[in-house]
Amino acid sequence: MSRRMKLYAKIRQNPKDVRYEELKTLLELCGYSLRQTSGGSHRWFVKPGCEPIHFPEHHPVGEVYVKKALKVLEDNGSLDDDS
Repeated sequence: MSRRMKLYAKIRQNPKDVRYEELKTLLELCGYSLRQTSGGSHRWFVKPGCEPIHFPEHHPVGEVYVKKALKVLEDNGSLDDDS
């Protein structure tokens, strides 16, 4: 099992207790990159041809943000390919 899938499984199993760094790492492993921000607590991650994902840089990241990010990754196939 790849590092990406292990981290995905861990986050999916307990979306109420996800650190910002964990979700950021998963998104980067799926080909997303952090977009330059101009302040504020929300961080935007983008990938060409895919829906952007945003969430606040807090611990833990809110469950609603985690579930939305996982749904976007599942819907756009980022967990399947080797990007």
